[in-house]
Parts: sequence; C-alpha cells; structure tokens
Amino acid sequence: MCCAGARWSPRPGCRPSSAPSADGADAGCYLRAARGTPTLTVGETDDFLTEGGVIAFVKQGSNVRFAISTEAADQARLRVSSRLLQLAVNTRGKR
Repeated sequence: MCCAGARWSPRPGCRPSSAPSADGADAGCYLRAARGTPTLTVGETDDFLTEGGVIAFVKQGSNVRFAISTEAADQARLRVSSRLLQLAVNTRGKR
C-alpha cells in the first residue's frame, strides 16, 4: 500500500491504466507513488492533472472528452502522439 487506508498501489512490473476515483486521497496517494515511473495514469477527478496525472477525463455537456498533462507524461518518460494531443480538449505543460 502506498498510504494508510489506500486500497491499492502500483507494483513493480504492473502498469495500471487508471487511478481510484472514489476517494481523492487515494488517487493523490497513488499518483505520488507512480511519479517518475513509466506509468500512464488516467483519472476523472477535477484536480487529477494538477495532482500529477497524465490523462484526465473531462465532462463537457453530455460528452466525455480528455485532457493531457504533457509535463506529467514527460516526467513518466511517456511519448504522447501529436494526433492525441490535437484531440485533447486541453493540454498542460511545455511542448
């Protein structure tokens, strides 16, 4: 476990694709534990990108879109395609 009370944490060799969303504290804990590892983190909380996540789902009206943190992707040593960046509703970081 990465924090007291956390339900799950990243394990070596395992690259989960989403962080827990039921409790923001769990998501923040998970993101801190995954920081610096080549893990694509995907979440849906309002502050997910601010907390260090790479991709966040964003609701726009009746549609679900996504935003990308290029800074978090760079820190995780992940390469995001230019096409994916074009489709994102928002990107954070330097490119």
